Amino acid sequence: MKTQIDSQFLDAAPVATAQNRRDTEALLHERRDTWPEAASTPSDALLRLVRLAEGLQSRVRAQARARFDLAAGDYDLLIRLRSEPAPHAMTPTALCRSLNITPGGLTKIMHRLKARGLIERAPSPTDGRSALTRLTEAGLEMAEAALASAQAPVEALLSDSLGGSELDQLDALLRKALLTVESAG
Repeated sequence: MKTQIDSQFLDAAPVATAQNRRDTEALLHERRDTWPEAASTPSDALLRLVRLAEGLQSRVRAQARARFDLAAGDYDLLIRLRSEPAPHAMTPTALCRSLNITPGGLTKIMHRLKARGLIERAPSPTDGRSALTRLTEAGLEMAEAALASAQAPVEALLSDSLGGSELDQLDALLRKALLTVESAG
């Protein structure tokens, strides 16, 4: 049985629209014609995987921004902090590395979230020279609500396009490939 997917979610990002899926297939077809040495099942699969991940990520972020009035980067920082063990805190340096953003970009995000009462600065228990950025109770609630609202349509979209056993197989194959990549350094 198909799950009804939030139409705002489906319309939120252009990357994974039907037109762009055709564009991906057209790109792959063109590459096969113009550069056959570069065309292969692994490279085709990689491009499809990247486009799928970008499309889903873009939709999740767009939905979080719209539903929770989160600016670019706010969602990522909240989710990253929520992923840490309680008290859900990290140093700014670790946040920059984890989110792949500059210190200036992090400062802007932190100012917005601090003004909304979603994060706070706290002294580091292990290093008196540094401070941690941590979620407030309101930030914890926001992160959990934003993730829950984004996760359901992603799961529905994947479940509607793949059967349960196919989704399990995809997860196992991706895990296997990722473990190989990560162990190679």
